[in-house]
Amino acid sequence: MFSKVVMLAGSQYCEPANLQVGYILTGENEPTNTVDPNAIKLFYKDTHVGYIPNVKNLCPSCLKSKDIYCKNCGVHTTTLCVLLKDITYDCFVSSIHNNKIFITIIWEQ
Repeated sequence: MFSKVVMLAGSQYCEPANLQVGYILTGENEPTNTVDPNAIKLFYKDTHVGYIPNVKNLCPSCLKSKDIYCKNCGVHTTTLCVLLKDITYDCFVSSIHNNKIFITIIWEQ
């Protein structure tokens, strides 16, 4: 099992949902997104609250090449959204600091 804590992206463009620590979020692929066709929208209940950030290097031992397999993450180094696109994962609000919302994503590979 693997996990990653990241800051919720794009919440400033969404309806406020008064998110609280522990709230479970659901993801939906957004292939029609013109900025990033790998984007994953996050929802709390039926409210769009932001996006999973498209971060690279899932762990400190990941290298920048997409062809290198990372033994720590268990995946080829890639962006988080590409990794999560076709697998099952859990996502929840893990902390809120200075109006920044951090989410934890947990997956198995």
